[in-house]
Amino acid sequence: MNSYAKQIQTFNSGTFTTMNEFQFIQKLGTGSFGNVNLYIHKPTQKKYAIKIMPGDTITNQYESEGIEREIRVHKKCKNPNIVHLYDSFYENDTIFMVLEYLENGNLFAHIQKNPPMSEQEACKYFVQTCLALQYMHQNNVFHRDIKPENLLLDEKFNLKVCDFGWCAENINQKRKTFCGTYEYMAPEIVMEVMYDYKIDLWSLGILLFELLHKYAPFKGKDFKEISVAIKQCQPKIKPSVSKEACQLISQLLSLDPNHRPPINQILASSFVKKYSNTLNLVEFQENIQPRSPLRSYPSTQQLKCGSPRRRITEYNMIQKPETRVRMASPKPMDSQKIIQKIYVSPARRIQPKGRENVAVKTGPIDVRGREATKIIYMNLCNNIS
Repeated sequence: MNSYAKQIQTFNSGTFTTMNEFQFIQKLGTGSFGNVNLYIHKPTQKKYAIKIMPGDTITNQYESEGIEREIRVHKKCKNPNIVHLYDSFYENDTIFMVLEYLENGNLFAHIQKNPPMSEQEACKYFVQTCLALQYMHQNNVFHRDIKPENLLLDEKFNLKVCDFGWCAENINQKRKTFCGTYEYMAPEIVMEVMYDYKIDLWSLGILLFELLHKYAPFKGKDFKEISVAIKQCQPKIKPSVSKEACQLISQLLSLDPNHRPPINQILASSFVKKYSNTLNLVEFQENIQPRSPLRSYPSTQQLKCGSPRRRITEYNMIQKPETRVRMASPKPMDSQKIIQKIYVSPARRIQPKGRENVAVKTGPIDVRGREATKIIYMNLCNNIS
């Protein structure tokens, strides 16, 4: 049987070459192609988060190319505000990615489990995300799935971007892949027009809004309602939010991508300048401390993909509508026939007709079929009478 995992170039540097060096501690979360587990490196006793992608979950060339791109791009991104990928390797028909372990979980859990944060604290996390994206854009990469779930916090509550599964290279190249998370999708994606790296700037606007409100601005019970809200683009900002923050949110959430300020202008905005005395943008110091006291939460929640947000789509109507869904396919059709032909597999991938009898796994959903999904979807459409 042909193994797509074996075809993936892991860009192994020799730092780690086998799982025999590691001792399992606990499961941290579930992703599109496998699990993320916490391990301790036996020779050094250092903890690592290891992303494990078994070969049987990588079912076609498009997925293998996507994983190889994720490894290649992540490995070259070395920045204080990006989770470090130490090494990756292939063993026993499985791809392993040895990642930096961040003990304070993701930003979404931090937002939800604590009282509303001050603008000063929000500015810290916002600026650190901007710095990571600025570095990526300068290196001709854009993320395409910025959201609090993909922003992790270290022991000093500094923020680091993770999950390069939907990253793209050549930031000025126009593309049309339908991907991301509904509430963070830029209008270009929703309206299915060509887009570039400026979708990351839109996501920054959503992020700043959510940091100050504890929820994203564009809500709905299904994709159709969310997309209408995005196209109308009328975020309801609380009166307590400062005029500087309101202005920056409005600029970033511009329907015209060319009107969104680039990151260098964001870092020079009146909102960031307002807290510049407590933010050292050069040395990345953690001068803004998190709210106190922090509510504790289990470490098993730290790297989970998805979040307990209400999401109902035509791809997950058969499951509990409790989790945020990351989409990677053309816009869902209003056809019950499509719903009957698609289900979410245990690996969270959209599968083609002919595998309906495979049991559906419940729980957090992360629909992410990469470019292959579009081909599968078109094949399904052709099969509908």
